Amino acid sequence: MSAVDRVGWFGLPFWAAARVFCPRRPDRVRDAPVQAMQIARTVVGLSATCWLVFAYPLKGRLSDFATARALDAFLSVWVLLGVGFLTLVLFVLASRPPARRMYGKRLLGPLGALLSLPVTVSLAWFFMFREGMWWIGHDWSLLTVLGGAAGLVACTVILAFGFSGLVLALHFGFRTADVHEVLPPFISTILGWAMFIFQLLDRPLVDAPDWVMWLFLVGPALSVTALAFWELHRLRSRFGITLRRALSPAPVGPAHP
Repeated sequence: MSAVDRVGWFGLPFWAAARVFCPRRPDRVRDAPVQAMQIARTVVGLSATCWLVFAYPLKGRLSDFATARALDAFLSVWVLLGVGFLTLVLFVLASRPPARRMYGKRLLGPLGALLSLPVTVSLAWFFMFREGMWWIGHDWSLLTVLGGAAGLVACTVILAFGFSGLVLALHFGFRTADVHEVLPPFISTILGWAMFIFQLLDRPLVDAPDWVMWLFLVGPALSVTALAFWELHRLRSRFGITLRRALSPAPVGPAHP
């Protein structure tokens, strides 16, 4: 059965994003409580952001707020790209043979995710905020209409793939769990504090009290850090997985309870 038969044409971008950005190593550890808490944190964060927008007046137009949030997402992709690539390189180089060879063979999926999302986000940025659809509205010739329709379809597909891919990439840390389970907690923590610094240097977009703005600045980074430490603790206590063992010549596999 083909992908179109399984998910349909409308679900194809989301199916493709899941194939690219979700970890696929069959023997990796899946800790259900940690995954549930990560999903809950994402839902709470999105809900809190929506509440902030509706509870307090914007300091500018709604389009300015949307553009700023899109810019944050764009920056987070490039920060995560740099952090993810550097972390993968340092991890593989720090490991000892023959573990280094094994980790090197697992790099294909994460590197593909690392490269595909910046390209996708850049294309979406070009279509949305530059002149990637300049031909629409010039005239009503058949060629222009067909070109405009094709551009709208391409833009929609790119945005669907890019948005779902961004969510999955941030959630799964660019598939770095395919290399080893200890990598996503480190990457998510670094990314959380990097985005805290970016937002700290930016001007507030809503007219909210200072304590509310500080809560929304510090809260995401602290919650990501707390979840990362909890995940590392559960990996060590329940599965016997630690960074030290991961870098040893013969990595110890998960000891499932």
